[in-house]
Amino acid sequence: MDLKINEVVIPEKITFNYEELKQEIAEKVKTYEVLVYDDTQIKLAKTDKANLNKLKKALNDERIRREREYMAPFNEFKAQINEIISIIDKPVAVIDKQVKAFDEKKKQEKLEAIKKLYEESEHPEWLNFEQIFSDRWLLASVSMRQIQDGMEGWFNEIKTNLDILANLPEFAFEATEVYKS
Repeated sequence: MDLKINEVVIPEKITFNYEELKQEIAEKVKTYEVLVYDDTQIKLAKTDKANLNKLKKALNDERIRREREYMAPFNEFKAQINEIISIIDKPVAVIDKQVKAFDEKKKQEKLEAIKKLYEESEHPEWLNFEQIFSDRWLLASVSMRQIQDGMEGWFNEIKTNLDILANLPEFAFEATEVYKS
């Protein structure tokens, strides 16, 4: 299944009297940039503004016409490619749904295995699973051995912290209770 595109001739560069037109308009608008209209010349100012807007519109209309003309073959190609892509997207969505369901099932199975590992481990009875659980553990790249090491690390850190708190000269009990919560 290959996309075979026939070689196309890129449209020629659009040429026009750019430099001449640019110079002529630049010279003409210089007078308007410094021109100050008084109260008696407002009608003339409106006429000048209308003429400049007509010129600008004529230039822009021609640009738009040429753009449509040049883009017509590409827009047709783009629509055809998008139609083919939409045909491909349908089975991709079906497959993606199945893959996500499979991944979710595996995550749930791994979560249950992690909970079982937690329940079988020696941990303080006041400590609940959610306090040490990390979503990272559900990643396929994280092994059960790494999770077990992580839990043991948590339990050792908790034990160390509780020992430190227990040795406080004052408020050891209160500090320990706050830590547990």
